Amino acid sequence: MRQLALLILLFTAIACNDPDDKGTEWTAIQDLQPPLKTPGGELRVKGSMEYGDPSGSPRLEKRSPQGFNPKILMLDVVPAADAKGRKVVELTYTEALQTEDQHTSVEVYYKGEKIADMKIEKVH
Repeated sequence: MRQLALLILLFTAIACNDPDDKGTEWTAIQDLQPPLKTPGGELRVKGSMEYGDPSGSPRLEKRSPQGFNPKILMLDVVPAADAKGRKVVELTYTEALQTEDQHTSVEVYYKGEKIADMKIEKVH
């Protein structure tokens, strides 16, 4: 009986957890394979998130202002008015880098909260 009560409590906690706006499966890759378009290559940030905001589908944008550490690229998920309803959306951000060590990690924020934090993987 006690195990059943714990199982019900666990299920209730999971079922009541609002899945909206949770980031999942984020990657940050710095492409340094020749031919390079810029001296630091190209940074590509990709991720997906369940999005239920009725204001529409989001996009990734460089946060302004950036934080005190210029090695950490900070991105915001910004909504755009178009489609409505809960769905999983794919987000991408691309930036041409001027130096190979311009950024070492990426943080993604939504509604002021950090939803992803990743090290940049370099591909030579």
